[in-house]
Amino acid sequence: MFYRNIMYNAALKFVCSLFIFFFSTSPAQKNINFSLLDKKNDKLIEKFRKKYNIPGLSVSVSYRNQLVYSKGFGYSDVEKQLEVIPSKTKFRIGSISKTITSVVLAKLQEENKVNFNESIYKYLDSLPVKDYDITVEQLLSHRAGLLRDYERSILCRESDLHRNNFYESFQKMDFISKPGGEFSYSNYGYMLLGVLIEKLTGEPLTKSKKELVLDKAGLDHMVPDDGNFDEDTSRFYYRHKDKLGIVPCTDCSFNYAPGCYLSTSEDLVKLGNSYLYADRIISKESFKELLTPRNYDKTYGLGFVTRKDYYGNYFFGHNGAYYGGMSDLKIYPKERVVISILINIKDNSISFDTLLDEIIFQYLDLIKKAE
Repeated sequence: MFYRNIMYNAALKFVCSLFIFFFSTSPAQKNINFSLLDKKNDKLIEKFRKKYNIPGLSVSVSYRNQLVYSKGFGYSDVEKQLEVIPSKTKFRIGSISKTITSVVLAKLQEENKVNFNESIYKYLDSLPVKDYDITVEQLLSHRAGLLRDYERSILCRESDLHRNNFYESFQKMDFISKPGGEFSYSNYGYMLLGVLIEKLTGEPLTKSKKELVLDKAGLDHMVPDDGNFDEDTSRFYYRHKDKLGIVPCTDCSFNYAPGCYLSTSEDLVKLGNSYLYADRIISKESFKELLTPRNYDKTYGLGFVTRKDYYGNYFFGHNGAYYGGMSDLKIYPKERVVISILINIKDNSISFDTLLDEIIFQYLDLIKKAE
Protein backbone atom coordinates (compact mmCIF):
# COMPACT_ATOMS: atom_id res chain seq x y z
CA MET A 1 0.00 0.00 0.00
CA PHE A 2 2.89 2.36 0.85
CA TYR A 3 4.37 1.76 -2.62
CA ARG A 4 1.04 2.43 -4.29
CA ASN A 5 0.67 5.74 -2.41
CA ILE A 6 4.15 6.83 -3.53
CA MET A 7 3.33 5.97 -7.14
CA TYR A 8 0.00 7.79 -6.97
CA ASN A 9 1.49 10.90 -5.35
CA ALA A 10 4.29 11.00 -7.92
CA ALA A 11 1.79 10.74 -10.75
CA LEU A 12 -0.36 13.46 -9.21
CA LYS A 13 2.67 15.75 -8.83
CA PHE A 14 3.59 15.14 -12.48
CA VAL A 15 0.12 16.00 -13.73
CA CYS A 16 -0.16 19.05 -11.47
CA SER A 17 3.09 20.45 -12.89
CA LEU A 18 1.67 20.19 -16.38
CA PHE A 19 -1.31 22.31 -15.44
CA ILE A 20 0.99 25.30 -15.08
CA PHE A 21 1.04 25.20 -18.88
CA PHE A 22 -2.48 23.87 -19.19
CA PHE A 23 -4.48 26.58 -17.59
CA SER A 24 -2.26 29.63 -17.65
CA THR A 25 -3.27 32.53 -19.84
CA SER A 26 -2.18 31.82 -23.40
CA PRO A 27 0.28 34.41 -24.77
CA ALA A 28 -0.06 35.77 -28.27
CA GLN A 29 0.57 33.18 -30.95
CA LYS A 30 4.05 33.30 -32.37
CA ASN A 31 4.41 33.78 -36.10
CA ILE A 32 5.63 30.30 -37.02
CA ASN A 33 5.57 29.17 -40.63
CA PHE A 34 4.13 25.68 -40.17
CA SER A 35 3.50 25.38 -43.91
CA LEU A 36 7.18 24.44 -44.20
CA LEU A 37 6.14 21.02 -42.89
CA ASP A 38 3.24 20.42 -45.28
CA LYS A 39 5.11 18.56 -48.03
CA LYS A 40 6.99 16.39 -45.56
CA ASN A 41 3.74 15.54 -43.78
CA ASP A 42 2.07 14.72 -47.09
CA LYS A 43 4.84 12.26 -47.95
CA LEU A 44 4.85 10.63 -44.51
CA ILE A 45 1.08 10.18 -44.48
CA GLU A 46 0.73 8.98 -48.06
CA LYS A 47 3.57 6.48 -47.52
CA PHE A 48 1.76 5.24 -44.40
CA ARG A 49 -1.56 4.96 -46.25
CA LYS A 50 -0.02 2.96 -49.09
CA LYS A 51 1.96 0.71 -46.73
CA TYR A 52 -1.24 -0.48 -45.07
CA ASN A 53 -3.47 -0.13 -48.14
CA ILE A 54 -5.85 2.21 -46.30
CA PRO A 55 -8.83 3.32 -48.45
CA GLY A 56 -9.24 6.77 -46.88
CA LEU A 57 -7.46 8.81 -44.23
CA SER A 58 -7.81 12.24 -42.65
CA VAL A 59 -5.29 14.13 -40.48
CA SER A 60 -5.69 17.50 -38.74
CA VAL A 61 -3.26 19.45 -36.52
CA SER A 62 -3.81 22.61 -34.48
CA TYR A 63 -1.50 24.94 -32.59
CA ARG A 64 -2.97 27.26 -29.96
CA ASN A 65 -6.49 26.46 -31.15
CA GLN A 66 -5.75 27.27 -34.82
CA LEU A 67 -5.56 24.67 -37.59
CA VAL A 68 -2.06 24.51 -39.07
CA TYR A 69 -2.51 21.34 -41.14
CA SER A 70 -5.60 19.49 -42.32
CA LYS A 71 -5.68 17.12 -45.29
CA GLY A 72 -7.46 14.06 -46.62
CA PHE A 73 -5.85 11.15 -48.45
CA GLY A 74 -7.39 8.40 -50.53
CA TYR A 75 -11.14 7.93 -50.78
CA SER A 76 -14.12 7.99 -48.48
CA ASP A 77 -15.87 5.85 -51.10
CA VAL A 78 -13.50 3.74 -53.19
CA GLU A 79 -16.07 2.72 -55.80
CA LYS A 80 -17.22 6.30 -56.45
CA GLN A 81 -13.71 7.68 -55.84
CA LEU A 82 -15.00 10.35 -53.46
CA GLU A 83 -12.13 12.25 -51.87
CA VAL A 84 -11.69 12.66 -48.13
CA ILE A 85 -12.42 16.22 -46.94
CA PRO A 86 -11.19 16.82 -43.34
CA SER A 87 -13.88 19.42 -42.61
CA LYS A 88 -16.75 17.26 -43.93
CA THR A 89 -15.92 13.52 -44.12
CA LYS A 90 -17.08 11.66 -41.03
CA PHE A 91 -15.35 8.49 -39.81
CA ARG A 92 -15.91 6.22 -36.83
CA ILE A 93 -13.97 7.44 -33.78
CA GLY A 94 -14.39 4.33 -31.61
CA SER A 95 -13.17 4.63 -28.03
CA ILE A 96 -12.35 8.33 -28.25
CA SER A 97 -16.04 8.47 -27.28
CA LYS A 98 -15.00 7.34 -23.79
CA THR A 99 -13.42 10.75 -23.17
CA ILE A 100 -16.80 12.39 -23.75
CA THR A 101 -18.48 9.95 -21.34
CA SER A 102 -15.86 10.80 -18.74
CA VAL A 103 -16.29 14.56 -19.17
CA VAL A 104 -20.09 14.25 -18.92
CA LEU A 105 -19.72 12.43 -15.60
CA ALA A 106 -17.24 15.07 -14.38
CA LYS A 107 -19.83 17.74 -15.17
CA LEU A 108 -22.49 15.79 -13.28
CA GLN A 109 -20.11 15.49 -10.32
CA GLU A 110 -19.68 19.28 -10.36
CA GLU A 111 -23.47 19.53 -10.15
CA ASN A 112 -23.42 17.16 -7.12
CA LYS A 113 -25.42 14.53 -8.99
CA VAL A 114 -22.72 11.87 -8.60
CA ASN A 115 -19.56 11.24 -6.62
CA PHE A 116 -16.79 9.25 -8.31
CA ASN A 117 -15.81 7.64 -5.01
CA GLU A 118 -19.30 6.32 -4.29
CA SER A 119 -20.60 2.86 -5.04
CA ILE A 120 -22.43 2.32 -8.34
CA TYR A 121 -25.17 0.66 -6.28
CA LYS A 122 -25.95 3.99 -4.62
CA TYR A 123 -27.22 5.32 -7.95
CA LEU A 124 -28.45 2.13 -9.64
CA ASP A 125 -30.44 0.53 -6.86
CA SER A 126 -31.93 -2.10 -9.19
CA LEU A 127 -28.52 -3.37 -10.28
CA PRO A 128 -28.03 -6.99 -9.12
CA VAL A 129 -25.71 -7.11 -6.11
CA LYS A 130 -22.44 -8.94 -6.77
CA ASP A 131 -19.71 -10.29 -4.51
CA TYR A 132 -17.72 -7.04 -4.82
CA ASP A 133 -18.67 -3.40 -4.64
CA ILE A 134 -17.73 -1.13 -7.57
CA THR A 135 -17.16 2.62 -7.50
CA VAL A 136 -17.74 5.04 -10.37
CA GLU A 137 -14.01 5.86 -10.34
CA GLN A 138 -13.11 2.18 -10.78
CA LEU A 139 -15.37 1.95 -13.83
CA LEU A 140 -13.91 5.10 -15.37
CA SER A 141 -10.33 3.89 -14.85
CA HIS A 142 -10.97 0.30 -16.05
CA ARG A 143 -10.16 -1.09 -12.62
CA ALA A 144 -13.56 -2.58 -11.82
CA GLY A 145 -12.52 -6.14 -12.65
CA LEU A 146 -15.12 -6.46 -15.43
CA LEU A 147 -14.96 -8.16 -18.79
CA ARG A 148 -13.14 -6.41 -21.60
CA ASP A 149 -16.22 -6.70 -23.79
CA TYR A 150 -19.43 -8.63 -24.18
CA GLU A 151 -20.19 -10.87 -27.12
CA ARG A 152 -22.83 -9.27 -29.26
CA SER A 153 -24.09 -9.31 -32.81
CA ILE A 154 -22.67 -6.82 -35.31
CA LEU A 155 -25.49 -7.35 -37.76
CA CYS A 156 -28.07 -4.66 -38.46
CA ARG A 157 -30.42 -5.73 -35.69
CA GLU A 158 -30.73 -5.19 -31.97
CA SER A 159 -27.59 -6.45 -30.27
CA ASP A 160 -27.52 -9.40 -27.91
CA LEU A 161 -26.68 -6.97 -25.11
CA HIS A 162 -29.23 -4.19 -24.71
CA ARG A 163 -30.96 -2.03 -22.11
CA ASN A 164 -33.71 -4.60 -21.72
CA ASN A 165 -31.32 -7.35 -20.61
CA PHE A 166 -28.32 -5.42 -19.28
CA TYR A 167 -29.15 -6.04 -15.63
CA GLU A 168 -29.67 -9.73 -16.44
CA SER A 169 -26.27 -9.88 -18.14
CA PHE A 170 -24.70 -8.17 -15.12
CA GLN A 171 -26.24 -10.79 -12.84
CA LYS A 172 -24.65 -13.59 -14.89
CA MET A 173 -21.27 -11.91 -15.26
CA ASP A 174 -18.27 -13.04 -13.22
CA PHE A 175 -15.49 -10.68 -12.15
CA ILE A 176 -12.11 -11.36 -13.72
CA SER A 177 -10.31 -9.62 -10.85
CA LYS A 178 -11.09 -7.83 -7.60
CA PRO A 179 -12.21 -4.20 -8.20
CA GLY A 180 -9.65 -1.53 -7.41
CA GLY A 181 -6.69 -3.64 -8.45
CA GLU A 182 -5.30 -4.35 -11.90
CA PHE A 183 -6.14 -2.40 -15.05
CA SER A 184 -8.48 -4.34 -17.36
CA TYR A 185 -9.84 -2.35 -20.29
CA SER A 186 -13.60 -2.83 -20.38
CA ASN A 187 -16.16 -1.58 -22.88
CA TYR A 188 -18.73 -3.38 -20.76
CA GLY A 189 -17.81 -1.18 -17.80
CA TYR A 190 -18.45 1.93 -19.88
CA MET A 191 -21.83 0.57 -20.94
CA LEU A 192 -22.63 0.50 -17.23
CA LEU A 193 -21.52 4.14 -16.97
CA GLY A 194 -23.90 4.97 -19.83
CA VAL A 195 -26.75 3.42 -17.85
CA LEU A 196 -25.65 5.52 -14.87
CA ILE A 197 -25.68 8.79 -16.85
CA GLU A 198 -29.17 8.11 -18.17
CA LYS A 199 -30.37 7.39 -14.62
CA LEU A 200 -28.80 10.60 -13.27
CA THR A 201 -30.08 12.87 -16.05
CA GLY A 202 -33.36 11.19 -16.98
CA GLU A 203 -32.37 11.69 -20.63
CA PRO A 204 -30.87 9.54 -23.42
CA LEU A 205 -27.10 9.41 -23.23
CA THR A 206 -26.71 10.94 -26.68
CA LYS A 207 -28.70 14.00 -25.58
CA SER A 208 -26.54 14.51 -22.49
CA LYS A 209 -23.36 14.19 -24.52
CA LYS A 210 -24.63 16.71 -27.04
CA GLU A 211 -25.79 19.29 -24.51
CA LEU A 212 -22.94 18.98 -22.00
CA VAL A 213 -19.97 18.49 -24.33
CA LEU A 214 -20.48 18.53 -28.11
CA ASP A 215 -22.49 21.76 -28.33
CA LYS A 216 -20.17 23.56 -25.93
CA ALA A 217 -17.16 22.50 -27.99
CA GLY A 218 -18.85 23.71 -31.19
CA LEU A 219 -18.84 20.31 -32.87
CA ASP A 220 -21.22 20.35 -35.83
CA HIS A 221 -19.88 17.16 -37.42
CA MET A 222 -19.66 14.82 -34.43
CA VAL A 223 -22.81 12.72 -34.23
CA PRO A 224 -24.00 9.34 -32.93
CA ASP A 225 -23.39 6.39 -35.25
CA ASP A 226 -27.09 5.55 -35.60
CA GLY A 227 -27.01 4.16 -39.14
CA ASN A 228 -28.55 7.26 -40.71
CA PHE A 229 -25.55 8.19 -42.85
CA ASP A 230 -25.51 11.31 -45.00
CA GLU A 231 -23.44 11.96 -48.12
CA ASP A 232 -20.50 13.15 -46.01
CA THR A 233 -20.17 9.88 -44.11
CA SER A 234 -17.35 7.60 -45.25
CA ARG A 235 -17.98 4.03 -46.29
CA PHE A 236 -16.65 1.58 -43.70
CA TYR A 237 -14.37 -1.16 -45.00
CA TYR A 238 -12.87 -4.48 -43.98
CA ARG A 239 -10.24 -6.52 -45.79
CA HIS A 240 -10.52 -10.22 -46.59
CA LYS A 241 -7.86 -11.98 -48.66
CA ASP A 242 -6.54 -8.66 -49.95
CA LYS A 243 -9.99 -7.56 -51.11
CA LEU A 244 -12.04 -4.71 -49.65
CA GLY A 245 -15.59 -5.26 -48.47
CA ILE A 246 -18.21 -2.97 -46.94
CA VAL A 247 -18.84 -3.56 -43.24
CA PRO A 248 -22.47 -4.63 -42.69
CA CYS A 249 -24.82 -2.58 -40.54
CA THR A 250 -23.95 -2.46 -36.87
CA ASP A 251 -26.25 -1.86 -33.92
CA CYS A 252 -24.88 1.01 -31.82
CA SER A 253 -28.05 1.71 -29.89
CA PHE A 254 -26.52 0.60 -26.58
CA ASN A 255 -22.90 1.41 -27.28
CA TYR A 256 -22.72 5.22 -27.13
CA ALA A 257 -20.83 5.32 -23.82
CA PRO A 258 -17.76 3.30 -24.90
CA GLY A 259 -17.91 4.15 -28.62
CA CYS A 260 -20.19 4.56 -31.62
CA TYR A 261 -19.69 8.21 -32.61
CA LEU A 262 -18.78 9.69 -35.99
CA SER A 263 -16.60 12.74 -36.54
CA THR A 264 -14.42 14.64 -38.95
CA SER A 265 -10.74 14.98 -38.10
CA GLU A 266 -11.23 18.75 -37.72
CA ASP A 267 -14.02 18.29 -35.19
CA LEU A 268 -11.81 15.85 -33.29
CA VAL A 269 -9.18 18.59 -33.06
CA LYS A 270 -11.88 20.97 -31.79
CA LEU A 271 -12.79 18.40 -29.15
CA GLY A 272 -9.12 18.18 -28.17
CA ASN A 273 -8.92 21.94 -27.82
CA SER A 274 -12.03 21.98 -25.65
CA TYR A 275 -10.09 19.67 -23.31
CA LEU A 276 -6.87 21.65 -23.65
CA TYR A 277 -8.22 25.04 -22.58
CA ALA A 278 -9.67 25.50 -19.13
CA ASP A 279 -13.30 26.04 -18.18
CA ARG A 280 -14.87 25.54 -21.62
CA ILE A 281 -16.83 22.55 -20.38
CA ILE A 282 -15.69 21.63 -16.87
CA SER A 283 -13.44 23.24 -14.28
CA LYS A 284 -9.68 22.85 -14.36
CA GLU A 285 -9.85 20.98 -11.06
CA SER A 286 -12.31 18.46 -12.51
CA PHE A 287 -10.19 17.94 -15.60
CA LYS A 288 -7.07 17.48 -13.49
CA GLU A 289 -8.87 14.66 -11.71
CA LEU A 290 -9.65 12.98 -15.05
CA LEU A 291 -6.01 13.09 -16.12
CA THR A 292 -4.49 11.81 -12.88
CA PRO A 293 -3.19 8.28 -13.68
CA ARG A 294 -4.81 5.42 -11.80
CA ASN A 295 -3.02 2.35 -13.16
CA TYR A 296 0.42 1.22 -12.01
CA ASP A 297 2.34 2.28 -15.11
CA LYS A 298 0.72 5.75 -15.01
CA THR A 299 -0.74 5.60 -18.53
CA TYR A 300 -4.51 5.87 -17.91
CA GLY A 301 -6.62 8.26 -15.87
CA LEU A 302 -10.42 8.45 -15.97
CA GLY A 303 -11.36 7.95 -19.62
CA PHE A 304 -8.07 9.38 -20.87
CA VAL A 305 -4.76 7.91 -21.93
CA THR A 306 -2.01 9.98 -20.29
CA ARG A 307 1.63 9.23 -21.08
CA LYS A 308 4.75 10.24 -23.04
CA ASP A 309 5.45 9.58 -26.71
CA TYR A 310 8.61 8.03 -28.21
CA TYR A 311 10.48 11.34 -27.89
CA GLY A 312 9.50 11.86 -24.26
CA ASN A 313 6.81 14.49 -24.88
CA TYR A 314 3.79 14.27 -22.59
CA PHE A 315 0.33 14.01 -24.13
CA PHE A 316 -3.15 12.88 -23.22
CA GLY A 317 -6.06 11.69 -25.35
CA HIS A 318 -7.39 8.36 -26.59
CA ASN A 319 -7.41 6.05 -29.57
CA GLY A 320 -10.20 3.94 -31.01
CA ALA A 321 -11.10 1.03 -33.25
CA TYR A 322 -14.49 -0.18 -34.38
CA TYR A 323 -15.78 -2.11 -37.38
CA GLY A 324 -14.70 -0.12 -40.43
CA GLY A 325 -12.64 2.53 -38.66
CA MET A 326 -9.66 3.46 -36.49
CA SER A 327 -8.80 6.74 -34.80
CA ASP A 328 -6.37 8.58 -32.56
CA LEU A 329 -6.47 11.92 -30.73
CA LYS A 330 -3.35 13.29 -29.02
CA ILE A 331 -3.20 16.53 -27.05
CA TYR A 332 0.13 18.09 -26.05
CA PRO A 333 -0.69 20.57 -23.25
CA LYS A 334 2.73 22.19 -22.80
CA GLU A 335 3.04 23.08 -26.49
CA ARG A 336 -0.73 23.43 -27.05
CA VAL A 337 -0.68 21.14 -30.06
CA VAL A 338 -3.53 18.77 -30.96
CA ILE A 339 -3.43 16.09 -33.66
CA SER A 340 -6.13 13.72 -34.88
CA ILE A 341 -6.14 10.91 -37.42
CA LEU A 342 -9.07 8.89 -38.82
CA ILE A 343 -9.19 5.99 -41.27
CA ASN A 344 -12.08 4.01 -42.77
CA ILE A 345 -10.85 0.46 -42.16
CA LYS A 346 -10.09 -1.59 -39.04
CA ASP A 347 -6.86 -3.55 -39.30
CA ASN A 348 -5.10 -4.81 -36.18
CA SER A 349 -1.71 -4.56 -37.93
CA ILE A 350 -2.03 -0.76 -38.11
CA SER A 351 -0.52 1.40 -35.38
CA PHE A 352 -0.61 5.19 -35.57
CA ASP A 353 2.03 5.86 -32.92
CA THR A 354 5.15 5.99 -35.08
CA LEU A 355 3.50 8.17 -37.74
CA LEU A 356 1.97 10.62 -35.25
CA ASP A 357 5.15 10.80 -33.16
CA GLU A 358 7.15 11.76 -36.26
CA ILE A 359 4.63 14.41 -37.33
CA ILE A 360 4.37 15.91 -33.86
CA PHE A 361 8.14 15.93 -33.41
CA GLN A 362 8.44 18.28 -36.39
CA TYR A 363 5.87 20.71 -35.00
CA LEU A 364 7.36 20.72 -31.53
CA ASP A 365 10.82 21.27 -33.00
CA LEU A 366 9.60 24.34 -34.92
CA ILE A 367 7.86 25.68 -31.83
CA LYS A 368 11.00 25.20 -29.73
CA LYS A 369 13.16 27.01 -32.30
CA ALA A 370 10.74 29.94 -32.29
CA GLU A 371 10.92 30.39 -28.52
